[in-house]
Amino acid sequence: MGSCLSSRKRSHALSSADEVELLAQFKDLRMSMFLSEADFIKLYRYFLDANVNENGCINLTEFLGFFDLPRNRISKRAFDMFRDDNETGITFKQWVFAIWNFCTTDSSALSIFAFQLYDKTGKGTLDLDDITHMLHELFGRDYESNPLARELMKSLLETDYRGNRITAGVTAGQFAKVAVRARNLMYQAFKLQRAIQSKVFGIGHWADKTLEREELQRTGGLNLQQVLDLVNAGRRRAQGHVVRGGVIMPYAVRAEGGHSRLELALL
Repeated sequence: MGSCLSSRKRSHALSSADEVELLAQFKDLRMSMFLSEADFIKLYRYFLDANVNENGCINLTEFLGFFDLPRNRISKRAFDMFRDDNETGITFKQWVFAIWNFCTTDSSALSIFAFQLYDKTGKGTLDLDDITHMLHELFGRDYESNPLARELMKSLLETDYRGNRITAGVTAGQFAKVAVRARNLMYQAFKLQRAIQSKVFGIGHWADKTLEREELQRTGGLNLQQVLDLVNAGRRRAQGHVVRGGVIMPYAVRAEGGHSRLELALL
């Protein structure tokens, strides 16, 4: 099958044959993520609900409409994190993985997603412009006079507020260290996660699945690299892919020639 699923009629009342075909086609992906057959079929129905144009790929307008998100920079970055750079929209495989990955991320790892949302160009660091936009979104137009905003700026950039020349950007690791002390930095990521969790299955469902994921990772039952390979099956892997031990997160650095937001690093 091509990069985008063939669309189904909007009745979404899949026949038994449809369900058997769906489960057979994506058996390896489903099993690698420890998703039940019932949950996998429901994720497909959610995908059909979101894909109003019925073309097999969810575009930005459909993404925002389905999750009732405002059309702003943060929502656009979230959409970009779900899709492949080479696609005009989110394919079903990307949908399944991104929903599961984002909704089962616990609060300690959510800071990496928050970092991704503010890294507007996907370069892997936050510059002064990125941080200025972030503080404006968190504290409003008067952020410059807000003591907490000023302290966050100092902590992130390790310099005086609007003072010394910025010579290097803030990395994901540096951002995460500050976020432990300043949970405000994760507000947008938390709000987005709640919106998606509420729309797909419900918050309670994902609380249970987060615990399941943690246990699978602890015992070695969940092979996240295998999941990634299945999501990326059928297209060339981007150069510069990085794998390190830990929790799987979107890889921010764009490889030469472009790469998918679903190219992941284990951080």
